[in-house]
Formats: sequence, C-alpha cells, structure tokens
Amino acid sequence: MYAGRMEWSELEATIRQKVAEQPRGFQARLGEALGVKQPSVTQALSGKKAFPREWVGKTLDMLGLEIVVRPKAQQ
Repeated sequence: MYAGRMEWSELEATIRQKVAEQPRGFQARLGEALGVKQPSVTQALSGKKAFPREWVGKTLDMLGLEIVVRPKAQQ
C-alpha cells in the first residue's frame, strides 16, 4: 500500500501498470464504461495523450482500486 503523498504522474503510472495487468479486452470495456472509443483509451494509457482526470474514478472502480484521503500525521 502506498502510504505517502502521490503525485499525478505517479497515479497515472500506477493506473497504466494495473491496466496492463488486466486480461485482453479490458481497454475496450473501459472505453465503453467511459463512453469513449477504445483508441482514445489506448492513447491515454500509452502516454500519447494526457490521462483525463474525469476518467480516474471509473477506471479505478473497474480495476478494483480506490483512493484514500486521510489527514496528515501531526509532526
């Protein structure tokens, strides 16, 4: 589990890695769930285009992942 501060680029990399681990056809199903064509998903996941922030929630849901927000530890 990642316990530190995560930058956007790290979140994108994690999503790309987890999607790459999915079975064949996952990107097409993701595109359907997002309401976009599969080539748009492929371009975003390959880094050719930016990964839209509005896709994060649905993508994480389909991957069985979630983002947890918690207060910073007191120093």
